[in-house]
Amino acid sequence: MTDVKKKKMISIVLSLLIALACWFYVINGENPTQTEVFTNIPVEMLNAKTLESKDLTIGAIDTTTVSVKLEGKRSALRSIKREDIVASIDMSSYTEGEYYSEVRVHVPSSVSVVEINPAQIRVKIEKIVSVDKDIEILFEGSVPDKKEAVCTGMSTQIVAISGAQSQVNLVEKVIAKVDATQLSETEATFASDLTPVDSSGAEVNDVTVAIKDFTCQAQLYSVKTVPLEVTTVGSLPHNLELASIIAPESVKIAGIESDVADITKVKAVPIDLSEITSSKDIPIILDISGSIRLAKSQNATTIQVTVNKMDNRNLSYATSSIILKNIGDGHTIVFDAQSISLTVYGTGTALEEIGTQDFTMSIDCSKLTSGTHEVPVDVAVSQTAASEGISVDKPVVKLHVS
Repeated sequence: MTDVKKKKMISIVLSLLIALACWFYVINGENPTQTEVFTNIPVEMLNAKTLESKDLTIGAIDTTTVSVKLEGKRSALRSIKREDIVASIDMSSYTEGEYYSEVRVHVPSSVSVVEINPAQIRVKIEKIVSVDKDIEILFEGSVPDKKEAVCTGMSTQIVAISGAQSQVNLVEKVIAKVDATQLSETEATFASDLTPVDSSGAEVNDVTVAIKDFTCQAQLYSVKTVPLEVTTVGSLPHNLELASIIAPESVKIAGIESDVADITKVKAVPIDLSEITSSKDIPIILDISGSIRLAKSQNATTIQVTVNKMDNRNLSYATSSIILKNIGDGHTIVFDAQSISLTVYGTGTALEEIGTQDFTMSIDCSKLTSGTHEVPVDVAVSQTAASEGISVDKPVVKLHVS
């Protein structure tokens, strides 16, 4: 090879080397390999339908998004969109319990996954349960003075709530919101969405409400303040005495204007003292027909009944002192025991002043037939003992009729 040809060959090789160096420079200098973090990538729940077939659902999950760090050429990373990154966890084999699920990420082949944060997500799988909850109407907005918004009817008063047991357990009630400013004194129908809420009124998510189309009837009622009359029926048990009955002197009532107009006072349903066993607050229930009800703005809605326990004392009597009335011809009566105990109730002072002479016991034998009987004894209380508020329990004796 001549010197000229050698020089020419060397020049070609050098040119190729320089070109190759420039290419590497452009590729690695102008389009270098680098990393980039993509945040808030949603995690898909693969095969979640298989949970439903087992009556299971996701009860709790630590997070539903992850951050993904990708590596690749600058140009490749710049072309990546969030929707190109698919994060998922596979739930096909899950049963009831708690799992730390591995997050899998799929990306275009031009880049690679360097890091997933978090790499595992805690998932709690629970049984699907369904319970019925009361529906409560929540009126929003103001109403005119001496008026109140009233629900007069609902398409249903309860609704089934279903979902993970932990979420369903949070639901206190279901509310339906109605715009009170749209109400008038004429009843109208309103459609409303049903929202499950907890005890604080916050919405409970991730539960399903069975009814989608809910309606209620509502209107404005007139509000009026009238005197309240409280009465009692029956008697307290012998071991109790009535200390006080405290009730509002007047109450606010609400109703259709024509029903309210002529009302000057209302009565509460009588208090049955025979059902009182201790001091208690009894809800005020109006003894009146028509649309009339206690107004929502009525503060005191109960009657306070206070009772005191009475002292007691046992008095012993010979059964022979019991007066036998209307004994059948030829019948003989023999008591099973020779004595009987009489329990009397009253205040300590009154009990000290009474004695056996204040009580007379008798039995009406007109309906007794031959054989053994357990018979209640009638007790007559003297005027003195009765005036002191003394009461007694009727004793029962066992006797034989022949």
